Amino acid sequence: MADQRTPRTDGPARKRSIWPYALGVMFCIHASIVFITMTFASRTPANAEPDYYEKAVAWDEQAEDRLTAGREGWSRAVTIEGKTVTLALSDREGRGISGADIKAIAFHRIDALDRTEIVFEESIEGVYVGKLPARRVGLWDLRWTIQAVGAPRATFIETVEVH
Repeated sequence: MADQRTPRTDGPARKRSIWPYALGVMFCIHASIVFITMTFASRTPANAEPDYYEKAVAWDEQAEDRLTAGREGWSRAVTIEGKTVTLALSDREGRGISGADIKAIAFHRIDALDRTEIVFEESIEGVYVGKLPARRVGLWDLRWTIQAVGAPRATFIETVEVH
């Protein structure tokens, strides 16, 4: 017959492990971080490209527009002084391209959803001037669209620094 022993009750009390409680606390902290992150992510606007789906569908046409200036032999120089943006546009022979319809979408890198359209006016032959509504200093992206007379539409992106 096997010796049946009874546990001793007169010894020191057995310590409980702290690990189950520590794991529970860590789980609660993790769940709180996830909850806070999801709350803020759902309340702030997405910093995504507007109309991104339509732009993705029309990618081939946009790629053609980006190549137009190179095929046409155009050269450009963008300068910025204060809030005045100047674009000098010339052809292969270095003559200014006159009569072009030039627009740019401007946005600061910190807030890509706050976009402003700038319409450029020709000041002298091949030199176009527009006002940048720069409310912040720093890097601004300008997405240019150029429609010159007798040429296909051209687009390019320029990053300028506003002081």
